[in-house]
Amino acid sequence: MTLEPEKDVYSLIKHDLANIYGCGLEAAQTAGYRDHWIEGYEDVMESFVGDLEVVIDNLDVGRYERPDLDSDVLGNLLNYNPDNFHEEFEDYVEKANELAGLAKDCVDNFERSEDYEKGWVKVSDIFSAFDGEVRFNGNGGDVVRGDGSLACVVNTLEDNAYRHGGDDVDTYAAVNPGRFDEFHDYLASVEGSNYGESEDRWVEADTERDYKILIWDDGEGLSDEFEDVEQIFSRGTGKNSGLGLPLSREIVEWYDGEMQAHNDHLEVPIDSGLIVSITLPGKKINSGTD
Repeated sequence: MTLEPEKDVYSLIKHDLANIYGCGLEAAQTAGYRDHWIEGYEDVMESFVGDLEVVIDNLDVGRYERPDLDSDVLGNLLNYNPDNFHEEFEDYVEKANELAGLAKDCVDNFERSEDYEKGWVKVSDIFSAFDGEVRFNGNGGDVVRGDGSLACVVNTLEDNAYRHGGDDVDTYAAVNPGRFDEFHDYLASVEGSNYGESEDRWVEADTERDYKILIWDDGEGLSDEFEDVEQIFSRGTGKNSGLGLPLSREIVEWYDGEMQAHNDHLEVPIDSGLIVSITLPGKKINSGTD
């Protein structure tokens, strides 16, 4: 596969920022929103939406071109304080901060080396933009093959859950969920759980090994337009752009990993919505993070 994640990840960031931009634009311009909760925040909203538009425009380049993202462009998004916005929009601003930070990390990576190397990233850092509940099961201090682009992948999965999973969706993640008895007991205690003895047990080792990450939500699951769960990774499939999940899988595969979608899984409660598993090569460095 020909993929350069330090460039392709910009497309993923653009995908997620565009969702924030759409909501912000509506909030800044629609009378109904303005009367409801934007009144008194017009200036800061219009400035925020304007800076989002600038970043998105600069991300709108060919797949293997380098976007024109200098420190000022990204810095403008990084400098917005969520506390300066109405409480109903604080989370959007915080998410834009995180995505701009990930984009800046990728820019810095690109500047450091023309020949991008497959490095290592701390497992807990992958979830820097994930708002759901995460069970690291003692693996959070370990490292897996990858970089900040994996945080964009995780954010995209969560963003899809919020947009397609129905009302009041919660998201969850677990790293190597079969390792600790505590998590076994938790899954077995969930009403309606189909948790059983998985064939995939994790063994302590200091050598390189695969790490499994499960991400799921408690939403409605896939719509009827998908006959096969694997269709979500096909470009142009679905009612929206159809780019976020295909790009996410390509980035994971670039790092010698694997991404799959499931309607059910032995180590996830039976009443869950869409389930995505990510497997990546990793190393036991400093296990102990909850």
